[in-house]
Amino acid sequence: MGDCSNGLRIIQTNQVRAAQVFCGFVFFASLLFSQGVSLAQASDAIWTDPATGLVWHKQGCRSFRESFGGPDALTLFFAQSWISHLNNKKSGGYSDWRLPSIKEYKTIFRDGSGQVVYEYRSANPIPLYTLGYRQQIEGKRRYAWSRDKSEEQVASFDFVSGEMKRYPKDLDVTYEFDALAVRGSITKEKGEEHEDSQK
Repeated sequence: MGDCSNGLRIIQTNQVRAAQVFCGFVFFASLLFSQGVSLAQASDAIWTDPATGLVWHKQGCRSFRESFGGPDALTLFFAQSWISHLNNKKSGGYSDWRLPSIKEYKTIFRDGSGQVVYEYRSANPIPLYTLGYRQQIEGKRRYAWSRDKSEEQVASFDFVSGEMKRYPKDLDVTYEFDALAVRGSITKEKGEEHEDSQK
């Protein structure tokens, strides 16, 4: 009868390696989680607009989604779930984040001040347009979901034209969409007061 000790040793080695890989994965996941919590509470996660007093989350929803991979579409439901995630983690030290209104988006729109978007399907990338996000904020797509809505439609802000667009709530072709998070109110000192469009 042949010596099976080598075979047993190989099996045991593979089991140990599998256990090490699993433990490494758990450790890496826990490390990411702990870093996410600490980063979420850091003051550099937010930017306060001195002109309006509004507090903006620097990282947009698209940047958050790209860090975890997954489909490129960004539906309204995902944007709302992202807002809930920020509040649950008290990102930036706050738990009252929300989607901005169209009026609030307009306060950070600067025509042509953001990144250039290219036609990715072309062999030689062709510039399509330049986004108008303030440099302090990581907006990556042309349209940004807002909290302004009617019974059937939701408004989005076009960060190229600076205008409002309306889309169905259940729109799923959303590859050109992003979303931002904001808190606070437009200061009265500037002659404007925040309007609650969700009433």
